[in-house]
Amino acid sequence: MNIKKKQTWVIFFIFTLLLTACKNSTDLSENELEQKVFRSINDHRISKGLDKLEWNDTIAEQCRIHSSNMATEIVPFSHDGFQNRLAIIKETIPHSRGAENVAYTSGYSEPAEIACKTWLHNEEHKINIEGNYNLTGVGVAKNDIGDFYFTQIFILSK
Repeated sequence: MNIKKKQTWVIFFIFTLLLTACKNSTDLSENELEQKVFRSINDHRISKGLDKLEWNDTIAEQCRIHSSNMATEIVPFSHDGFQNRLAIIKETIPHSRGAENVAYTSGYSEPAEIACKTWLHNEEHKINIEGNYNLTGVGVAKNDIGDFYFTQIFILSK
């Protein structure tokens, strides 16, 4: 390969790295944001000497439905229907307890990070994050104007 071709490839490689490094979370898919929240919450738990939570698709599906319903204003931004979500989860996952965190972000380039920080700065949400649970799921939905809705459910399976 001649020097000019090498220089072109090096420039292309650097440009690609810069684009990847500069990518905002708002450019990530909803599933990628869910995984970002999942990792962030587990990182926090590990930093506190707690066990990591295990991802569960059944729980995540209920979280996605609730986030989508909030994003499309089918339900208000709230925990409305939480007991119903727990009952649906209990059909396939016997459990002794559950908890839920919801968050809404608007105008931030890192919505997942903001949601997690908001939860960790609120005592009730932090109690859920650090609680005696072993399973979790996260659901993220984005509305038409770019606002993000997050739901995370925590379950202690039997």
